[in-house]
Amino acid sequence: MSVYSIIPATFVGDRRMNESHKDVMMLLGVYSTRKGWIRISQTALAEKIGCVRATVNRAIRDLVALG
Repeated sequence: MSVYSIIPATFVGDRRMNESHKDVMMLLGVYSTRKGWIRISQTALAEKIGCVRATVNRAIRDLVALG
């Protein structure tokens, strides 16, 4: 089974995004359902990225604030 992640095209070239934003955005796409629900915890995301949960939380807050 292949899993694809779709992210907005404007996100790709947005210079405001750092590596944490990009890592979190890609994994959110991988773990979202067809109805848009995310099926992974911030702690699990942090483990997969190799950071602490606070970094994931900050990246999600930033992404929401940036639209």
